[in-house]
Amino acid sequence: MNTSLQGQKILVTRERHQMNEMSKLIRERDGVPLEVPLLKITCHQQVQVDPLASYSWLIFTSANGVRCFFQHVKDPIPSNIHIAAVGKKTENVIRSYGNDVHFVPTTYNAETMMDELFRLYPDADNFLVIRGNISRPVIPDQLAKRNRSYTLLELYETVPFIENKQLLIEVLTANKLDFLSFTSPSAVRAFIELTKEAEQFDQFLTIPVVCIGTTTEKEAKRQTFQTTIVPDTFTVEQMVEEMITYNQMEGSY
Repeated sequence: MNTSLQGQKILVTRERHQMNEMSKLIRERDGVPLEVPLLKITCHQQVQVDPLASYSWLIFTSANGVRCFFQHVKDPIPSNIHIAAVGKKTENVIRSYGNDVHFVPTTYNAETMMDELFRLYPDADNFLVIRGNISRPVIPDQLAKRNRSYTLLELYETVPFIENKQLLIEVLTANKLDFLSFTSPSAVRAFIELTKEAEQFDQFLTIPVVCIGTTTEKEAKRQTFQTTIVPDTFTVEQMVEEMITYNQMEGSY
């Protein structure tokens, strides 16, 4: 069974500081990563963080939120406070700052996170939810539905990388791309925003799209990409594996 990408070209769209991991995985499988960041993440500088002792739970919805949080909070989180992370990558960043993580959902999305958290911790209450400016309302909606106390702390802003518009168009038109990769719904929306005026826009929508999760996949389908692929485990490692699997399936016909 072939386990190589065989020189296929993959557009990597992650933020600049997160690109290396995915590009390295693609190269290790003999693929060609073409890097064009579609989003810029900016931590808010003027943020008032209440004393953590007033909370029982912290919920981190992204690794970016973790990094921005610890720009404002320099000490480890008190051990009596429970910490929830939306996924493994977020968990790893939390641990890199010297903190334990008490809960990670089996599927890395907000809906599953809330269901599983309250199944394991039915009395959990008094949450601080750390997030960005375009975070979906699932978590606060679920907390409100359960009549739990919570505070939202917006720590960063995600905006399209407008400066990369011309570079993105050039990469798309100069190369026969085999896959586009997206790790968030906002990256999908940024791609559309940056390419919608291009003459070849309709052709771009025919390139197979590999998404890190079902929420990102739903956005790709909403934007009318013709082929969407999502791994069972929502990690960049499995995204690369799914590309190889897709190639094997296509080659079997």
